[in-house]
Amino acid sequence: MSDTRDPLCGVKQLSDPLRSFTWLLVALAVFLPLTNLRLLSVALSSSCLLLAVALLVAPPGTPNAIYLRAFRSDSSTAKLRLQLAALLGPKFRLSGIRPPRERTSTFVRYLLPYWFALRYAGSNSMELEAGEEWIARLWKTYQHTRLVFIDMRDLTPYVHQEITLTLDAMGADRCILLVDDLKTPTEWRQVIANNSGLNLDLQRLKLRDVGSASMAMDLKAMVAALPPGTAGVTERGRQYVLDHVDDGLLRESKRAWPVRLLGAAVALVLLVVCPIFWGPLVLILQPLFLPLWMSGLLILAVFSVPISRAAARTVRVAAAGHRLAAARGFAVLALVLVSLTGAVALGLRPYQTLSASGLNALLYGAPETGPAWLSGAHPNQAPRRSADILSDTTSDRPTPEMQQDEAVALLALNRIHDAEAYYRRRHPADGFVCSLVALQPDTAGYSPGAYVGSNLATGQSAGYKFDFVNCSQSTVKHRLVFADYEVVAVPTEPGVSGQSGYCLYTDGSIRKDPSGGKNCTESVQAAKD
Repeated sequence: MSDTRDPLCGVKQLSDPLRSFTWLLVALAVFLPLTNLRLLSVALSSSCLLLAVALLVAPPGTPNAIYLRAFRSDSSTAKLRLQLAALLGPKFRLSGIRPPRERTSTFVRYLLPYWFALRYAGSNSMELEAGEEWIARLWKTYQHTRLVFIDMRDLTPYVHQEITLTLDAMGADRCILLVDDLKTPTEWRQVIANNSGLNLDLQRLKLRDVGSASMAMDLKAMVAALPPGTAGVTERGRQYVLDHVDDGLLRESKRAWPVRLLGAAVALVLLVVCPIFWGPLVLILQPLFLPLWMSGLLILAVFSVPISRAAARTVRVAAAGHRLAAARGFAVLALVLVSLTGAVALGLRPYQTLSASGLNALLYGAPETGPAWLSGAHPNQAPRRSADILSDTTSDRPTPEMQQDEAVALLALNRIHDAEAYYRRRHPADGFVCSLVALQPDTAGYSPGAYVGSNLATGQSAGYKFDFVNCSQSTVKHRLVFADYEVVAVPTEPGVSGQSGYCLYTDGSIRKDPSGGKNCTESVQAAKD
């Protein structure tokens, strides 16, 4: 029995990775807080960041206006394309095929999603993609397209193919040919007739001189006169694809690229185990210990280019007379700024990290739910342990509550080291101190975080006992000062409030005793610079 299936059945449209990726960002923004309830504020911070990116890069609908040109002219035609997009208004999305050299791999897109999204959005190279089978996929996209622009000022063999395919698939009424004044309209029409081989009524061809002062008005009139709906399927367009695309490329245009399938598989792994996908900017700020205002400035600097692009686009839309669309654009920009503000205000605190799978890892830090104003906790008060300790406290495996208390102890030791360093800078002649009480705030004026709170100064905090040991003295300028110190932190109830004991040394390094005592031999944290 012969195969009577349509050879063009199943051909896919041009790939629109930015649109797909925007929906993924929105889904992740909703999904992330649901899997990170113990660090809700941090999860919400990353969600705000995801939403800000999604709002900035989201394309307005599906492509229904296509701009075709020679790839090498991208730089010189960028301003014209921005003008055309503004003149078309909110009912059209002007798109085009991205040059192969400007594409990113699927793997890179998921490994560095923010870089990919911000690089594609508003790019001079446009955002739709296809491979060698581009003719078939462009033909399929034309079935849902209302208008096509073809820039004829740089005629290459590919542009000649695009002219013929477009006139066959879309018809002369939906195609606008962009020309200049180097040739007369009659000469331009003859160039098209000579190179396309089509038997056309040349007078039906719509030519528009891009340098004409009346171009904007003429373009609006042409758009208003467009036939209703989309082009649909034409027999001449079908035949062109069958004549110019071999069977192998047709099969390629019907299936997902193997590289993309591999990239999607890798992306799935990254979603589960790699927190960089969720909130990289927040995570990058984590080790810097920046105040909120500096964090805000850094994030605004990173987002300055896409925000300026969006603002300029909105201004052009307003200048073209689409005031309602411009108002929506400014509202989106305001929402972006609110989202970025939320990302900074709710962001990670020192020593916190966020896991995509919901297994929140707290490295050397307390499991705070975010800023004190959100959690209701006093800034100097260590988080309380849960009253319900798991019954299996005799197990060798630490319970979540024990891990929480050990994390609090490590954070406290780091705070003590910072306070000692600060004290020595302010009192260089006195050296270090050998008392937790001496590291409380005093009239000398400690900066936030460079002292120990009253809770820790008592020597006990979150199930651990803290004490100075081995404080050695030396003579400096005929005075005895503390030159070195060691602080130990041991669980008040070994096996219940913690399993390991910890030792802090003058250089900032921390070691632990897995048995819960003071014989610290295993390295936990390297010495600080």
